[in-house]
Amino acid sequence: MTETWLPVVGYEDLYSVSSWGQVLSHERVVKVGSHGGTRLKPESMLVQMRAPCNHLRIHLVRDGVSKTRLVHQLVLEAFVGPCPIGQEVRHLDGDGTNNHRENLTYGTPGENQLDRVRHGTHAQANVTECPQGHPYDDANTYHGGHGRVCRTCQREAQIHWKSGADTCRNGHPYDALDSRGRRYCTTCARRPVVGKNAISDFQGAVQKLGDLSNA
Repeated sequence: MTETWLPVVGYEDLYSVSSWGQVLSHERVVKVGSHGGTRLKPESMLVQMRAPCNHLRIHLVRDGVSKTRLVHQLVLEAFVGPCPIGQEVRHLDGDGTNNHRENLTYGTPGENQLDRVRHGTHAQANVTECPQGHPYDDANTYHGGHGRVCRTCQREAQIHWKSGADTCRNGHPYDALDSRGRRYCTTCARRPVVGKNAISDFQGAVQKLGDLSNA
């Protein structure tokens, strides 16, 4: 596909962005020093830097004010239009540095999570065991309302609860009742889980992928 160029939105007189994800600084006269001097700044391709999120970024300057922008945002803003409210940029091949126009589209955060699961780049994509070390395989796993559930852990929890024990499996006292009158441990219920939101997003995406494949 032929590389095409459009002005960078908001910097139309200063920069252009290409359908291949390149950003060009236009030739222009710039001020030099504090005595009103000027010089001609030649046209040049901007150097792109890798951000911690594995996306490419550049610095745009207007009137001495520098602003950092992600390249994939510039591409879609120029070639498609503003990002719809509640959406973000998706890299269809999973490569955050591939900012070719055909590799980019707008989508919801949920669609972005599905992309990461498909590409194997999600932080939880390689988790194969529950926190207790039981395998997340077909025989031992089902998808609950919040993602993958370990059948072994569920079974052990039920056995322990029905035994009439006064403490949970971690030794904390059962000190509260849920809406159905079942005892539970508030200490464990309040315990923070590392990466809880990421795990929940991943599990939800996995479940949705399964629903789509069975549709």
